[in-house]
Parts: sequence; C-alpha cells; structure tokens
Amino acid sequence: MNWPTKALRRWSACLLSAPVLLLTTGCEDPNSITVELPGSATTTTEYRDLPVTAYTVRRDSLPTLNASQILVGRVRDNNTGIVTTTRAYTNLQVTSDPLPATFAGAQLDSVTLIMAYTRAYGTTAQPGRFSVLHLQQKLDERVAYNSSTSAAVGIPLLRDVAVSYGPERRERQPASPSSTTDTVTTVATIPQALNFRIAKSASFSTGLFALLQKTDFSQAKLDAYIAGLAIIPTDEYVGAVASVNPSYTILAVYYHDPARPSMRRVYRIASNVNNDARYFTQITSDFSAAGPLAVVANKQQSVPAAATNGVTYIQDGVGLATKLVIPGLEDLRKQSGVTINRAELLVPVKPFSNSVFPYPGYQSLNDATKSASINKTYLYEANNENNRVLQRTILANPVNRLVQADGYNAQSQSLDRTGAGSQAEGTLYSVDASTFYYSMLMTSYTQAYLLNQLGGELPSAFLFSPTLSLSKAYQPTVNLSLNRAVLDANNIKLRVYFSNRQ
Repeated sequence: MNWPTKALRRWSACLLSAPVLLLTTGCEDPNSITVELPGSATTTTEYRDLPVTAYTVRRDSLPTLNASQILVGRVRDNNTGIVTTTRAYTNLQVTSDPLPATFAGAQLDSVTLIMAYTRAYGTTAQPGRFSVLHLQQKLDERVAYNSSTSAAVGIPLLRDVAVSYGPERRERQPASPSSTTDTVTTVATIPQALNFRIAKSASFSTGLFALLQKTDFSQAKLDAYIAGLAIIPTDEYVGAVASVNPSYTILAVYYHDPARPSMRRVYRIASNVNNDARYFTQITSDFSAAGPLAVVANKQQSVPAAATNGVTYIQDGVGLATKLVIPGLEDLRKQSGVTINRAELLVPVKPFSNSVFPYPGYQSLNDATKSASINKTYLYEANNENNRVLQRTILANPVNRLVQADGYNAQSQSLDRTGAGSQAEGTLYSVDASTFYYSMLMTSYTQAYLLNQLGGELPSAFLFSPTLSLSKAYQPTVNLSLNRAVLDANNIKLRVYFSNRQ
C-alpha cells in the first residue's frame, strides 16, 4: 500500500532491525492514520536515511559531436590540480550571403575566423595563444567523434598567435547584412569573441577570395579548397577555456563593392548552418599534479572521499563523477512486504566552491543568459569493482543504463511527448546563498530494485554525473561544458519512506 508522505505522523516506536541502515528510523501505529487493512496483518510506516559511501571516479569518451558548445583553450583547476586542454575541429559550410561575384570588381578587405563565446573558464586577463590548422579531410559522417578522439590536421593557417578575449561591443552595421544595396544602419551588440585575423595578403586569403568571385562557387569547391579547421591551444598556454557558440563560429570574408566603398560587406563561411554541420571538441586532462585524484587517469580507479578531505567531484567535459555505494538498498531488498512511498537522493554541495566552474544545474537570477548552466545531473547504474556503466539492449542498440524518472519503466529508455528522455534528473536547490544541494526522486526505481525488476545485472554502485551519454535517438541535443561541483560526500544519503506489511 502506498501512503503519501504527508500522511506520516509522530512515530510511536523505534524499529530496531537492520541498525546499519539507519541514521534516522521511525514507525507508528497504522490506526493513528485511520488505515484499515484486510485480515489481521499490520503495517508499519518508516523512513530511513540510507548511508552512502562516495568516491570520485572518471568517465571518458564523452559525447561532444555537434554539441551545444565548442570548447577551446587550456585551464588549470587550482582546486584539484587538473589541467584540461580542449581542441576544436569543424567542417565549414557555405551560406546564402551575397558572393563577391555579385559585384563587379569587388575587393578583399580582410579574412577573420570569429568564435563568439558565452563564457570562459579561467582567467582572460592575458590573451590566449592558439594555432589554426587545416583538416586533412572533412569530418566523416560515419565516424562517432567524441571527447577522446581527434582528427588528422595538415599545414598551419596560423601558428602560435596571441588572441585577446574580446568583450562585447556595439557596432553600427547595415540593417540586413545580406543586403546588396545601401540601407539604413543600425547599432547591434557584437558578442564577446576570439578573433583570428588572417593576413589579407596570405595565399589562403587571396585564393579563397578568388573562389568567391566566381558565380559557380559551391560547397564542393569550398571542400576542395579547405576541408575544415582545427583550433588548438599552443603547448605553453594555460589560462582559460572558451565556451564557444557553434552557430556563431564563422570564417568571415570582408570585402567592398567599388561602387559603394563605404559599405562593408561580408561572406560568412560557417560551422553550423544546416543539417550537414559536423564539429566536435577533443578534451584531454592532465592528472599528474592532481594529488589523490591523479589515479583517476585510469578510469577503473576510485578515490574515496576520505582521501580528498571528505569531498567528491562531478565535472562535465573532464568526466569526473561521484560513485555512490548504498549497501542499505540490498539490506532493504532482503525484507519482505516493503512498499516504497518515496525515495529521494540528497547530495549536498560544498559551499563557495564554484568561483571558476559553475555548479551543474545552477542558474543566476541576475543574468540567466550568461550564467545559466546547460547541465543537469544523472544517475547511472554501475559495477562497483571497475566503475563500468551497465548497459541494456534497446531496439538492437546498446544503451547506458540510467535511473529512470518516476512513472517510467525501469528497464527501458524512452521519450515523452515533448521529446525529452525518460531518465531521472537531479535538480539543484538553494537553501540560501551558500547552501546548495541536489535532489533526485527515485521512488519507482527503488521499488523496482527491491523487487528485482530492473532486468539484467543488479547494480552494485551508481555514478552521479552531470554528463548525459545516450544514443542520438534518446539524446537529440548534446550539452557540453566544464561545469563542476564539489560535493559534501559525508552527508550524501538516500532517504526512503516505505510501508512494511507484516
């Protein structure tokens, strides 16, 4: 029998069985809540805080292909000692902008690779240092690129150039950038961006402009001239990682029409303008100076919270996750007649630990457009011995096993009417300005666990992670960031309210 949580009242006696499970336990006479049961059986109502043993682990080969953001740069996490390097690889696509061929005698002004970014992790006081290289071939639609893969590069277009992290600015420009006639100018906000300026006289610039002066310019001709670009931080640079909007990553060719020399025109070659877009981020983390966390360079290793001053970590991009071992679940499963009324995973966050990396799930009320997190948190079923995420086969495809949201089949992964996945999502709550915690409802899942209705191998651990890793059918949008949280590992708990018919 399921009773709503609000029906729970003053406990009348303490349950003494399975003391290892309890931080707090209670029971009461069912007559006090006017419940009548058939026959002579009695029912006790309890809640238990199942203690959790937590470890920091690492997942690799995370999805980054065609993600919401491109990451580029290198940053040192002074808290953990981890140095993370991110490299961007992208195909290039033609657009519908007016070609220089439209205007007789069009003249080249400049060529700039523009990468508008929404935020930067680290310090932007000093310019970044990058190299821009040709791809040897286009990114292949048959290859599953991810955070652990790379693409073959060719000759440098730019080598070890200093690029400032430009602030937002306001600029007068034509009301329609694609207009072929003079128009009234407007004042537009230009986003903060990394601007890679390529010399007007460089053979690449002159050759590209020559192609644009031909009326038969096409995607095939662009591909033959340049397969794509790789943007890579130089080895010596450690400062920041920019989170770049792929829809505003453009190779801009500025030119003018001699008949209207005061009007600047642009032909944009883009990373993400149609369904053929293909780009990804390679992420490499150096754990050599990470102290106790250095062992997670091996993804099968675990670092107990005791070795990291009572905290564990989760971080997107880098792949840090917190492994949760909950022995009380198995002990509870051995009891007969248990009905779960509510189960909630509670994960407190260490205060003031988000100065450089925002919490996954955090959104600033003062500036939601810039401080909003694109991450949520998820719970994977795993094997405790080697941190392996369990999988099941759905429609002939292997799928990572995630704790499913309440009301969904614990043995499947599906989409609701809005197209959202059926996995449970952890929500970040704030008690005050310094007190945050994650909460995830696990009521249906916990009942399925107790009844051995999960299908396949029973998980011996769970991985709490801000990174969703599913096939495209269940994850149409890949979110990518370096958002991180430091968790108060000693106070993580699974709070379970249940009825026990005896």
